[in-house]
Amino acid sequence: MSKGKKLFKKLSKTPMTFGQMQGFVFKLTDNGTYPREKLTKNGHPNGYWGTNFAQFNRNRLIIKGEDKLYRLTELGRLNMDKPFTDISNLKQSEETIAQKKEEDFEWFKSAYNNMIEESCELRNENFRLRTKLYSLKSEIDNLFEV
Repeated sequence: MSKGKKLFKKLSKTPMTFGQMQGFVFKLTDNGTYPREKLTKNGHPNGYWGTNFAQFNRNRLIIKGEDKLYRLTELGRLNMDKPFTDISNLKQSEETIAQKKEEDFEWFKSAYNNMIEESCELRNENFRLRTKLYSLKSEIDNLFEV
């Protein structure tokens, strides 16, 4: 059984902090050769398995609650047997798909609103510059008459 699978089984029963997850996975592989003085107070090296935890979080397999404990999501439970699979190959429930669509919609809506706002600002700046240029027209004409 892979370390990821064992971690997911543990998370399905007990929420854990980031450090506890690191310690749990480190203890699965620790054969006593890692220098003890380099371990943190939780008994694992700094940054141990951090990239994998970030991938699990990004793929919505685990989530950090307000109490700062990580829990397995519904998507994580569906994919407990293969936590490292590519995001496009994950089993997804209807609820997860709907949630992702909603998040994507909100992101696109926000991006569209930002684009419209920037467009209005550019239009206003263009108008301001054209007005200033028009007010300076007589001065420019006088310069070319000389």
